[in-house]
Amino acid sequence: FFCLSAVMIKTLLLVLAISFVSAQQCACVAEEEGFTIDCSQDLLTPLEFLEDNCQSSCESSDCQRNYYIVQTHHDYCDHDDIPHLSEVHEFEDLCESCVISRQVDPDLPTCASVDCDDDQDAIDAYNLLQSSCETSCSSTECTNAFQIIRAYHDGCDEDSIDTDIEEALHDFEDVCEDAECNVASSDSPLTCESDDDDDDNNDDDDDNNDDDDILNLDDDSSSGASSVTATLALIATFVFAL
Repeated sequence: FFCLSAVMIKTLLLVLAISFVSAQQCACVAEEEGFTIDCSQDLLTPLEFLEDNCQSSCESSDCQRNYYIVQTHHDYCDHDDIPHLSEVHEFEDLCESCVISRQVDPDLPTCASVDCDDDQDAIDAYNLLQSSCETSCSSTECTNAFQIIRAYHDGCDEDSIDTDIEEALHDFEDVCEDAECNVASSDSPLTCESDDDDDDNNDDDDDNNDDDDILNLDDDSSSGASSVTATLALIATFVFAL
């Protein structure tokens, strides 16, 4: 019984370790992979690489790197600043994703909060958009429906709603442009912020020392690579001690 429990614990801890790795800040991933976060750059070339070479697997470093490039800009940039990248959703189950929030537009309202564990509101909103909002999004019902899907799309994990609903958001971005809203309250950092940086910034402020021990997920952004490394080291130590 003890051996079985030990195996189960090891498995759970390894799954936890993988979840930490896949939740890095996109700014840290960009630094590690050697690309810049710039909404004006060519994004069709990496998307075409994915479509030509990564339909069945994302195990190669080239596939993963090109996915990171497309996913980062799809999640961060305003849809008017980049080409149509909805195809990126087809690779979400194959590739690891990083975390970055969409740029905040100070002229837009804040999206309504949604329950990421319950997709019924997203389904209802999707059905309304499809049936009533294809040519105009001016009604209150259409505006609310679009904002609900925007909140799920930008604020929840990629598995929270069906891929068809995620892609539908992009189909309605033009007709519902005046219904846009912000999910995040502040922009994600475009430079990698490690725990070492936080320590340096807090050395002169005793009142903030306790903050260094907290894993802070602000606007859907996770800790940087240093936090991930430290966590994995602790997990590995515990796993192999069993």
